[in-house]
Amino acid sequence: MRYIYEHMEDFEGVVFPDFKQHSGNLILHGAGINGALCAFTLEKMGVEFLCFSDNDPSKQNTEYIGHPVYSPAECSRRFPNAAILFEAYTLDKDSIEELNALGYQTILFPIPLLLNMDCNAAAAFITRHLNREDESYSFRDEVDSFQVYEWIDEYMIRGVGYVTQKQMMSRSINLDLTDQCTLRCKNCLALKPYFTNRTEMPWEQTEQVIDHLLSLKWFRRFHVMGGEPFLCTYLDKALEMLCASPEVEHINILTNGTVIPSEAVLKQLENPKIVIRVSYYGELSKNYRKLEDICFQRNIKVRVHAQRWKDIGRALETVSDEQQTKERYNRCCQPAGAFFYTLHGKVSICPFAANTYALGMYESDGEDVVDLLNIDSPEALFERLNALYWRKNPLTACYYCNGWLSYDTKPVPVAVQYEAGEQPVLPSYTEKKA
Repeated sequence: MRYIYEHMEDFEGVVFPDFKQHSGNLILHGAGINGALCAFTLEKMGVEFLCFSDNDPSKQNTEYIGHPVYSPAECSRRFPNAAILFEAYTLDKDSIEELNALGYQTILFPIPLLLNMDCNAAAAFITRHLNREDESYSFRDEVDSFQVYEWIDEYMIRGVGYVTQKQMMSRSINLDLTDQCTLRCKNCLALKPYFTNRTEMPWEQTEQVIDHLLSLKWFRRFHVMGGEPFLCTYLDKALEMLCASPEVEHINILTNGTVIPSEAVLKQLENPKIVIRVSYYGELSKNYRKLEDICFQRNIKVRVHAQRWKDIGRALETVSDEQQTKERYNRCCQPAGAFFYTLHGKVSICPFAANTYALGMYESDGEDVVDLLNIDSPEALFERLNALYWRKNPLTACYYCNGWLSYDTKPVPVAVQYEAGEQPVLPSYTEKKA
């Protein structure tokens, strides 16, 4: 399998760096997915690098892909004249400003290293090099080529706008079709156990939402989710609409492996645009093997993903102050860390924000959600979404969130279930953020 970026017109006027000029004097910032892929490509090019830099304290003073990992400050002390390859998956402004403050004059971005990738070889490289017993790195025991393809595509589809300075919003969007779920997980990122009335919008409204999104002729990748999407009563109709759009290239369906789809849905899943992604929770994913067998028999693409969760599937007991909230937002969502999330006919740039808004925890400031059921024209919708994606101020929801990409957000056990009859409730705030 090979990843090829097929929209080179996005880079009109962009001059790519010559990485060979920096061989032996290069630091890779970000000891994660993209770091491994860049290390693979640089090795093929014969370009040597010194080490990895990472802001995550749990990764500092460890080894990654055969190279040491240091803090940015330590890298600056050791290698003050080196160039920085900023390949971190999230292009957060704070990290870039920190590198500038440390005196780095040359900051490069990895786009040209990812434009044409042998995914099979890259998967083998990552699997061979990583110490997968180290919980700092979230890889499965064996990385497959499809994972590599998705990693690159997600980065490119979200990061191109920032790297080219054209403020192009992401071409990927999450479509949450139902609050219904077969599990009641503590720390659910979508907060579904908090919904006492688990439901879905009428099909006529969902059809309108999808139609508005497709009318933009912009989005290339849809992530269909819930809740448990296979419980959605009109999933087959939604998939048929998405598959029929020539602009839509990939459709991921995120399931927990507990539900076998209906025959109508299975027929749609045979479309080559669609991949089922199973969030595997061991015994809880009770129908995963049966689902896998059905998919194999019908030539339906299915992939399994082991999970790592953080303590973000709840609202904070107290409202964060302005400084904390701004730092959290810059780390998570601005710029190019955001991803569109559609729920109940409204688009946000964060699943926590979308679901807490749907739960009525806060009032929108008028700009942190876009109502897809109240749109004047595709042009107006595009303008609203682009403004939301590149929003500089924190979302209202950020004041109540622990922060998905904050380094001090602790890991939590995966898919721990609430007891029967146990109903989580949102905190009662004496002071709410206006």
